[in-house]
Amino acid sequence: MRGVRIELRNGVTTLHTFTDSSGAFRFQRVPAGDWTLLVLLTRAETDDRLDPPAVRLAVEPGGADEVVVRSVPIVRHIQFSEGGVLQPRDDE
Repeated sequence: MRGVRIELRNGVTTLHTFTDSSGAFRFQRVPAGDWTLLVLLTRAETDDRLDPPAVRLAVEPGGADEVVVRSVPIVRHIQFSEGGVLQPRDDE
């Protein structure tokens, strides 16, 4: 997905970037320490969930990490009725 906001947070600082046309992103010159990477989906993209929802990283000087976050469609069950009262499905 293009143009998705990606954030790195360490409790004090938040860095951000956006995905390119192929869905890739890059942060440069990230200070060493423990960071959490988050992918922030817009309202239009909320039919998907992220796997994993957050990634913890231990950044070391001169290091490089590759992170893969997948967008997985959310399956929603719909029940149709011709009147009466809708009941919960057995598989929910």
